[in-house]
Amino acid sequence: VPVVGVGEPIAIQPPGLPTTSTKPPAKPTADNQPRYDGKTFDEWLAILDTERSPARLADAIEALRLLGRDTHADKIAESVLKLARVMDFVSLGDNNNRPSIHTETIKLFSGLPDQVAQRAYANELRIGTTRSRVFVLQYMTSWQKLVSDQYVLAVLATCRDSDPQVRELSIALLERLPLEGSLARYADSRTQQFRTALTGAE
Repeated sequence: VPVVGVGEPIAIQPPGLPTTSTKPPAKPTADNQPRYDGKTFDEWLAILDTERSPARLADAIEALRLLGRDTHADKIAESVLKLARVMDFVSLGDNNNRPSIHTETIKLFSGLPDQVAQRAYANELRIGTTRSRVFVLQYMTSWQKLVSDQYVLAVLATCRDSDPQVRELSIALLERLPLEGSLARYADSRTQQFRTALTGAE
């Protein structure tokens, strides 16, 4: 029987009740994280940053889509388009019937919310390279609804890009965007100016 000093409170635990614990809940570790082909989300993200094998990169994009599309959509979209700055997605076709970077990227973005996808496109058009801008403007224009004014403004900005292909693709995209209201009127007037300038330069 424990000895209690005079005046000390005695804590009595009613019988049958579980003892309380002050330990914080366990944090997720690499051992209990979801995996794809034996690797976690972070491990596949690292492969995307460092690997240059087209087949391996296609695997990484598929893995990131399956592991993190619902929880890390912005991070995945940004990382994949960043890869387009240094890899020519379009020329890397299917190899030995394996999915290509291009097909896996299209599959990824077709399943993302329009807001996430268009935010990533706008960011890449602003800070990307000519290669990544061409890829976004030429191939990444399929979405259910135009929801981002920033995307439209980014396309307007690339109408003045130093690369003629980027300018042409930007103008062509603006001419078919389903714009409304004041932004539509502004974009229409600017598109006409850009088209006239582009035609005059040819």
